[in-house]
Amino acid sequence: MAFSRYALLIPLSVGLLLTGCSRSPKEQLAYQHAEEQYQINQRNAERLRDRDDAQEPQPTLDAAVPAAPVRQ
Repeated sequence: MAFSRYALLIPLSVGLLLTGCSRSPKEQLAYQHAEEQYQINQRNAERLRDRDDAQEPQPTLDAAVPAAPVRQ
């Protein structure tokens, strides 16, 4: 009797391990939306970086920090 329970349990467990758990349609949609939003955010961030670099030249160290007066 115990053998018959395990005989069914082992193939079922192996089948679950091989196929894995799949996402529900709602989870798939949410994952797809998150992936698309991530791509949009990446493009927007790159565009903003490019725009900021083109508008404002980066200050050099000499221009950013004035030299201290020399006292004698």
